[in-house]
Amino acid sequence: MASTSKNNTNSNFQIDPKILFFYILRYWYLIVIGLTCGVIYAYYQVRYTPATYTVNSRMLVKDEHSSWGQEYFLPGMELVSGRNRLINEIGVIRSYPLMEKVAKELDRKVHYFKIGNIKTTEMYSYSDFEVVALEGVGKGGYFIDFPEPGFYRIAKTQENLSEASPRSLKEHYQTQSATLKISVRNNEIFGGSDFRFKFMAVDALARSLQSSIQIDVENQESSILILSHKGQTPQKSIDYLNTLMKTYIQWGREQNNEIANNTIEFVDGQLKKIADSLVRTEYYLENFQKSNFQQRIYPNEEGSNNNVEIVLKLEDELSQRLIQKEYYLALLKALEKEDFNSFPSSAVFGFSDPNLDLLILAFQEGIAELRDMEFRLKENSSLVEQLESKNESNRYRLKSFAESSAASLNELVKQLKGKIEREEGRVMKIPHEQRKYLTLRRENKLLSDLYTYLLNKRSEAGIAEASNVAKAQILDFANAYRVVYVGPDSSSIYTLGIFAGLAVPIGLILFFYLVNTKIVDPSDLERLTAIPILGSIMYKKGLENNILVSDSLKSVTAEAFRNLRTKLNFMVVNKQCTKVLVT
Repeated sequence: MASTSKNNTNSNFQIDPKILFFYILRYWYLIVIGLTCGVIYAYYQVRYTPATYTVNSRMLVKDEHSSWGQEYFLPGMELVSGRNRLINEIGVIRSYPLMEKVAKELDRKVHYFKIGNIKTTEMYSYSDFEVVALEGVGKGGYFIDFPEPGFYRIAKTQENLSEASPRSLKEHYQTQSATLKISVRNNEIFGGSDFRFKFMAVDALARSLQSSIQIDVENQESSILILSHKGQTPQKSIDYLNTLMKTYIQWGREQNNEIANNTIEFVDGQLKKIADSLVRTEYYLENFQKSNFQQRIYPNEEGSNNNVEIVLKLEDELSQRLIQKEYYLALLKALEKEDFNSFPSSAVFGFSDPNLDLLILAFQEGIAELRDMEFRLKENSSLVEQLESKNESNRYRLKSFAESSAASLNELVKQLKGKIEREEGRVMKIPHEQRKYLTLRRENKLLSDLYTYLLNKRSEAGIAEASNVAKAQILDFANAYRVVYVGPDSSSIYTLGIFAGLAVPIGLILFFYLVNTKIVDPSDLERLTAIPILGSIMYKKGLENNILVSDSLKSVTAEAFRNLRTKLNFMVVNKQCTKVLVT
């Protein structure tokens, strides 16, 4: 019994295609209405949807190994031989700081639109009129038209535009935040269409660029990036992409030149200090030689010569220690700056301090990692805060190391000066003029050697800066040949409209079929019961006589009654008592 009930229940949800087809014929007007609505909707979409285009460009980004080795060909190239990873560079390109630079470079504070009968189109890169904020900062958007030559009307909404009073073009328009000057570039706009203009701040344009520019890798094994932008104005997309690539390349050069610039700044400071002392010693030495020209001043005792050589060697060492001391002092001064992010290696200045170089490298890597993380994460992110704390710890360790090294060098300088004084005491037997000449010459040589050394280092840093290769190369600029039409796709829209126009009414008809509880076909009874069906009589409305057979002996209804009678007679054959219940 349970099995039979289950089978009967399942059979209730069966769909008879023949009956469903008759339902569709019965409600044919629903399908016609659905198709008509679908086609009208598709026509509206194709007619009134603005055309959209996509533009792309290609850029080659140096990977983390492409710059290795260039520092061995030119002196000082180790200052700018940066290492970068492709995924980090994609993060940099998507970053708000770079997009802000792009927005400033584009310098588009006002956007202009022409309102047509069907579509609103942006006027780029030339507009028929110009709006300039003379005072203050323009905000929001306005509707404007030019009813007659020399006059304009302006309003916040298009509905209020026709009610606005005409203003002379010589009259400035005052808003809550700015004074606007409106000028006409094309006299054909008088008495024509309505227009709209809106102000867009740099930060808003930067955010818009962040969300609209797409970056893809050409393939997994290359470092070629494909930058694309989708919009209704192809020229705007072209300008966006080209400006973004140029700004990114320029930004990369500036980042790579940070250490070289710091080196040049440090060396220039030292040269300025030494130049005055060098000029002064040369002046004294020249005057001394002029006053003692007739009598040549040279040491003539062997012992004195040896002492003088020792003094010269000590002073050479003293000059090197002074350079190191100034290096550490310059590092300490740079660490005091909040924007400190790079400093040249000690090897650039002729001495090696591996521990210091490791601390500088760790600090610079932390700064670079923080910069990259800030591009991708929010400012108050826990990861950003952890990295900032780590960088502050590295800064403190680097500062402590530089302070202790500078103090040690200061003591060493004092010791060297003491040795020099002792050796000079042993040269006291040299005549006064000779001893004075040696002192002047020694001081001049010390400053001259130091000045020459620093000039060489500045030259190397300058070569490194001038030879700095950009971290990216533009392969294909965005141009009119790289514009692709995206939509609207009329064939797809019409196909979708027709499909929806058929699917909705057919689904509605199917719903009517499923919720119907009437017996409309003998098959309905066959699904619900096992009792055999003897026949069926068609129901007719508006009958004048209840006796159908007598009025029309050859009608379909009369034939149905005869068929039913024949089957009943066949079923009651050889039965003495027969009862038939009709309900």
